Amino acid sequence: MHCSAHGRLVVHTLKTAIASFFLLFWLVNVSNAADISRDVRADARTDSFVEIGVGIALERVPIAGYPDADTLSEVDGVDGELGIFLNTRLDWNGLFLELFNESFAVATIGYNAWGNDSVEFDLILTSTLGGFDPAEVQGFESLQERDAAAEGGIRTIVYEGENVIQFEAITDLSSTHDGFSVSWQFGRHWQLRNWATHALFGLRYFSEDMNDHYFGVTEAEANVDNGLPAYKASDGILSSIELGATRPINEDWIFRSTASAYRLPDSIVDSPFVTDRMAWLFGANVVYIF
Repeated sequence: MHCSAHGRLVVHTLKTAIASFFLLFWLVNVSNAADISRDVRADARTDSFVEIGVGIALERVPIAGYPDADTLSEVDGVDGELGIFLNTRLDWNGLFLELFNESFAVATIGYNAWGNDSVEFDLILTSTLGGFDPAEVQGFESLQERDAAAEGGIRTIVYEGENVIQFEAITDLSSTHDGFSVSWQFGRHWQLRNWATHALFGLRYFSEDMNDHYFGVTEAEANVDNGLPAYKASDGILSSIELGATRPINEDWIFRSTASAYRLPDSIVDSPFVTDRMAWLFGANVVYIF
């Protein structure tokens, strides 16, 4: 939910630049756990890796400023694009960088503080809700850009056979919104002949300060002429479900597809620049793993 399909190419270009920089310091290959969006896949590699893919993405995010749109009616539409993306996990003496196209967060930097075969405990720096600019949509010109926050906290991953459970608690470190979020995700993978399939269910709590920063409308932003009222967002829980399938093409290439749906909480849906409760994303791509 961080990026619109149109804006994904810009994010992926930034990801490539960051990954290239970190590759210069890729000296030691350490095996650690990764974000659940990666761990839940049967084809996942939890040591350092780089993969580049090309594919299509279709999404509907009913929030003004996420898709590039000139009118509110276009916010309700489906955005699609063919693009190139990069996923990577780089480890160095317990420090790691994650850039996962499938993850809720754009990027995560962290330190593996402790772990064994069943449990991993990480300290992380990330950003769960990327910045966006609702003023780009006609009728919301009086709104200010919603800046992304730098958030830090803890992440715990538990492995039970084919099940993966992730708990994450982070708080704003940049004084952008002074809020926090807590998430719980449960994933399971199955092998069906040549297909590696998975399902992932999640609940993510956003505090009042965090929601109000992104989805509230201040008195100064409210515009009587355009019928834009002031709005203070409360806390809320976002639920999500993801289904995916992966199939190897040969030793280096794999086909991967993912479908995700997000149910927005009332505190977000009631925002004047949010048009619906449901958001969804579908992607299909071919990936080369180095």
